[in-house]
Amino acid sequence: MKKAFRVNREAFFDGGKYNRKICITKREQIIEKCYFVRYEAQTVLRKRNFMNLCITTKVEQDYRTVFNRFDLKLFLKLKPPLVSFNILRFDGCKPGDEVILEISILGNKQQWNALITEQFENGDMICFIDTGKVLPKPLTYWKHKHIIENCVDSSKIIDDICFETGNKLLNYLLFPLIFMQFYYRKPIYKSYFRK
Repeated sequence: MKKAFRVNREAFFDGGKYNRKICITKREQIIEKCYFVRYEAQTVLRKRNFMNLCITTKVEQDYRTVFNRFDLKLFLKLKPPLVSFNILRFDGCKPGDEVILEISILGNKQQWNALITEQFENGDMICFIDTGKVLPKPLTYWKHKHIIENCVDSSKIIDDICFETGNKLLNYLLFPLIFMQFYYRKPIYKSYFRK
């Protein structure tokens, strides 16, 4: 016998964090659960087959210095192995800026066009978000949140990524490849932002 669920979601954005309350009615009983979810992509993970990964790297420099050094020089250093690309456009990290790449994977050339859609900061963090406009196959959705958190005498860089291919199996096959490409950044961040 199938179990019936009715889900009512209420979410609000609060300084880069979501507080989501999910009320589930099952057999005329109401069970309330409160979930604290970090970023907005999480609110749709249950509805669609989005994949989400988050990699944190602690670096020595303060968070404002780190943010100001997110430039073309760093971007070139972060290039993953086995992937070659030509930079057609690199505006920066402010809303409205674009990054356009011609990517070659095993000789197959495709375009990647990302738009910086948001940037915000408070006394503890700076965040900017790039969203894919034109994506290489098989990706159909991409949102990358670059978060730089303030720590005592240091900072943390968080790469929070949400992606989708449109195929659940392909999502799971692609996940470890994308994870390793961004995990590859950790020693580069540590070296580049050393005092």
